[in-house]
Amino acid sequence: MPKNYIAKVCNRWLFKGVNREKAEEMLLVNCNCSGSFLIRESETRRGSYTLSVRRTNQNVRDSIKHYRINCLDNGWFYISPRLTFASLQDMVNYYSEIADGICCILKDPCIVQMVSSTITHRTTEPAIVTNPTFNWKEVDSFLFRSTLLKEDTSCPLSLGLREAVSSYMFLTQESDLEKDDWWNTC
Repeated sequence: MPKNYIAKVCNRWLFKGVNREKAEEMLLVNCNCSGSFLIRESETRRGSYTLSVRRTNQNVRDSIKHYRINCLDNGWFYISPRLTFASLQDMVNYYSEIADGICCILKDPCIVQMVSSTITHRTTEPAIVTNPTFNWKEVDSFLFRSTLLKEDTSCPLSLGLREAVSSYMFLTQESDLEKDDWWNTC
């Protein structure tokens, strides 16, 4: 799994690797309610954080409010410059008691539903697809040098592999050999 698809969770409310859209998606899950929140690394400002809070509106769909958490040179944090905190935990504790400029009091950290729970309830085993063993001795050099096969999905070699081998062969060929002669020696 690519590293940028994985979110690191430090506290129940502090997430790394979660963007704005994902934060909204997570907070709008039914198990979260008004006041559910998370703090994530800012996408636009390195070293800053964002507080994302679910807010219930009267007669309107719930929404997510985002607040930039700035960091001072001394390491203290603030949303509003008039009120600073020595740590993110202190900030969460404060806004859990009083809204003081944000949309509502922070209640519970965002509940993240586990994707793996749907896998454990599966009643049938997944189908296993195996490809026949690939024999390199049966590969025709035509598969590597043909530009006609770029879009061919039935070719046993992937486009990336064909291009990589073709580039390697081109870069390592002897200058006095003809390209066609060199290909035929492989």
